[in-house]
Amino acid sequence: MVVESLSSYNKRQSTSHTMISWIKNNASADLKKELFQSIGRTAFSRACTSFIKETALMLLSELKPCDILKDELCKVDAWGRTLLHHACDSGHKDAALAILSALQQYKMLEVELLRFDPFGRTALCLAQAERKQTEEFEYNEGIDYFDSIWVDEPDESYCNRQETAKAMIEWIEKNAYAHEVDLDEIKAR
Repeated sequence: MVVESLSSYNKRQSTSHTMISWIKNNASADLKKELFQSIGRTAFSRACTSFIKETALMLLSELKPCDILKDELCKVDAWGRTLLHHACDSGHKDAALAILSALQQYKMLEVELLRFDPFGRTALCLAQAERKQTEEFEYNEGIDYFDSIWVDEPDESYCNRQETAKAMIEWIEKNAYAHEVDLDEIKAR
């Protein structure tokens, strides 16, 4: 197993944030849509670096709900998670809210909010989860597969997930019709 040093990990994260910032500030809406569709197809269907997931979620948060394809919303990855699960687990509030809007537009909101991952967790449950470490995947060129490494999760990640959970609940209370979503049932799960 290849385990990178903390300084190498920090440099890679810094580079990824710089690239994401550049894309967010300089790419056209059409380019962001194309990038999401090309990156997003693989980002959530197999193990990938946090940079790829974070880039896909950032691009997703920049799209209009009508630009998010229905198939992408309900596609389940190898771990039984949807885009909403990934956005909530990553604490990406803007992406989660964009997904909620698109789900409501396609009349799939309650189904996706109540969808469990293989461990019995809904997206909202993932957003509210406390966690000390996270698993990352790094491509090992010599062996041609992804190695899994555990890294300490920064405190801000927990805060981001809590903000995401709060924003989702507020969005549901404000935008979802009573007959469309039973918020008490979602919270109970």
